[in-house]
Amino acid sequence: MVCREGYEDEDEFEDAIGGSWEDFLRAMPHIELRKNERGSLEFKVLQPDPDAQPRLLKLRVQTRQDLWRVLFKAPEASIRFPAMEFEIGTDHKRRIDTLYNYITSAEWNLSSHIRGRTDITSEHVAAIAETVDQLNQMLDCEEPFDIEVRDPMGACIFKPMAGVEVSALSQEAEEGQAAAPASAAVATVADLTADEEAEALARELAELRAETDQ
Repeated sequence: MVCREGYEDEDEFEDAIGGSWEDFLRAMPHIELRKNERGSLEFKVLQPDPDAQPRLLKLRVQTRQDLWRVLFKAPEASIRFPAMEFEIGTDHKRRIDTLYNYITSAEWNLSSHIRGRTDITSEHVAAIAETVDQLNQMLDCEEPFDIEVRDPMGACIFKPMAGVEVSALSQEAEEGQAAAPASAAVATVADLTADEEAEALARELAELRAETDQ
């Protein structure tokens, strides 16, 4: 992996990912680890269950520590903050990140939308600015708040899952989500070879590095 990503040595690689390779893998909700009979670390990229039912994941964020939970967000899923009636909609891209970074990305995108704009009304700017302020307050976590993940494909995962309420996604909520193309569903449940799993991890790492550099 060090050579694949163009690092000079293992130390530079671990500096880039903020810890050891094993710690990085253990933080990923969709990766399963085990030690083989020689004591070497092996990993497997878990594939979505094609028979999984649409579901709703709810988490009560009590402390800042909860913001460092990692969420595997499926392409068809959306994240909702009920208290402020704000939603991070579907973008048809898989994303793996901390809740903290999901919120900061939303705050940055909204701020960018109104920055320097002269073609939108002052009321529109004020409404967005208020939402940005509310998102920033969530990062301080001075008061508990709820996060809901609408997961029509049943593929989203929190890590850790402790304290996450899982229930069936209502038909009304499910209809509001875009269905995944059948061809995409077939591709995601196919078994991966060892080389393909390594390639998947390399792509994941590249995406995380790109987000960190932004």
